[in-house]
Amino acid sequence: MIFIIVNSLVTIFFIFLFFLGIRLRIASLIPINAAGFVVSVTAIILDLINFENKFSTLVFMIILTTILILDFLISFKDIPDNAFYENTPGSKFDKLYQRDSLTSDSYKIIEHETIISEEIKNRNGYDEKAKALTLNSWRQGNQHFSEGNYYDALKRYQASLKIIPSSVAFLNQSGILIQLNEFQRAVISCDKALAINPGFFEAWINKSIALERMNRFNEAMICLKNAEQIEPKSDEVELIRGNILLKQAKYEDAIIYYEATIKLTPDYLEAWYNKGICLNKLGKTQEAFYCFDTVIKLNPKHYQAFYNRGNALNRLNQNAEAVKSYDKAIKLKPAYNEALNNRGIALYKLGRVREALKSYEKALKIKPDSFEAWINQGLLLDAMNLYEKAILSYQKFIDFAPDNMKQHVITTQKRIHELQKYLMEEKKFYEPEKKLNIKKVIVERLKPTETLL
Repeated sequence: MIFIIVNSLVTIFFIFLFFLGIRLRIASLIPINAAGFVVSVTAIILDLINFENKFSTLVFMIILTTILILDFLISFKDIPDNAFYENTPGSKFDKLYQRDSLTSDSYKIIEHETIISEEIKNRNGYDEKAKALTLNSWRQGNQHFSEGNYYDALKRYQASLKIIPSSVAFLNQSGILIQLNEFQRAVISCDKALAINPGFFEAWINKSIALERMNRFNEAMICLKNAEQIEPKSDEVELIRGNILLKQAKYEDAIIYYEATIKLTPDYLEAWYNKGICLNKLGKTQEAFYCFDTVIKLNPKHYQAFYNRGNALNRLNQNAEAVKSYDKAIKLKPAYNEALNNRGIALYKLGRVREALKSYEKALKIKPDSFEAWINQGLLLDAMNLYEKAILSYQKFIDFAPDNMKQHVITTQKRIHELQKYLMEEKKFYEPEKKLNIKKVIVERLKPTETLL
């Protein structure tokens, strides 16, 4: 009876690994565990009809033990670390674009092997073994990409290219290089893809993105013109044009292209989000709020949209709603120091001073050099008459303030001097009831910082 129970558990284990192999496309799991299933079921059947004896039991145990060892030594090394987590980055393919492709941050990586298979098939001078190895290395590159193992993916694409150079492998390599901020190498990889296939739309897209990241805007625009000739009225082309103009702070022009993108694809999330960023920069807060609200409807887990929606509400003095929006952003991304900082501003406006102070403190635990949080915390402590603590916060602001905050630094230094003078006078005359009788210098409160994708 014990033998049957143990074998039943082993059988279930083999079934689990068999289907896991199918789901994750791990070839080594499938035949090994199919064999294990057959052996364990056979052992159970023989035991039930009393055909089992000590010799057969020993044989079955040796076979099953061997299969289990093979599972652990061979198969498990192929299971990705993130295989059991649904929300792992890269575990699901984005189907946003016209061709089946893996996408991240707008760049293109081809997922399905139809294009590369056809390209390799028609390549003369290579035997079938070389073609099979080329395709297999490319598949492994895609697998590593989907798991977020970018350096491993790059190695596999390079291995594929060493055997048979293909436009698709060069394209996928360019996408990984963009991901790794190797933009010049990405441009070279795109050029090699285009040398093989001049009409490769995705290669023109990746090249334009890499050039945009290097601030070579005119060249990027030329690439987009070439892409547009291949695929007229492309929402991706319009979006990237908008992104190039956004990066140049040409917000009104960028909006035109984002609206063109939305006209072609009404639920294009990135276009709505970036349009909201532009409107925010132009001071069109109500319209920006609508854009971020639309993004949240399209993707309720878009924490940057909740953050920027909170910023819009903050500027509209809808502070209670702003706090709720920041809370959503922080729930989705707990270590979101910008949201915690701006949440503190909204809470202060609502008179919830203690909560505002805690929000600044949390922001500074996450990012101790956040000059925005230091100045905001200093202003709050100053308003609470906690002058010594306010001086410490003001000093931290001065330590971390960037060069473009010189006027804020000068004003803050004057305020520190006033507070120090007052505290010295208070200590000298031992007048704890004495109230501050000097004109306060109001340090201009910093505007919340938007995050661009």
